[in-house]
Amino acid sequence: MGTALIQSGIATGPNDPVLARKGCFGVFGKRKDWDSPIYAGDRLELYSALLIDPKAVRRKKANQNQDAKFQAAAAKRKARRL
Repeated sequence: MGTALIQSGIATGPNDPVLARKGCFGVFGKRKDWDSPIYAGDRLELYSALLIDPKAVRRKKANQNQDAKFQAAAAKRKARRL
């Protein structure tokens, strides 16, 4: 794996600052170590850090949908009183 990264010009060695994070590269969605073998036809992938926590985004979206439901119900109750 490491030799492929060096040959492609992505990294200069195992202590390269670009690849300082452990497991920031892999093959077909599986994280691999620096010394893992790579075979013909393997798709070498580079992974970046997540900018936003996916759970937090889903939770926020669910809360927004819930707020919209409560507001719609309140508007219906208000319309019935008028």
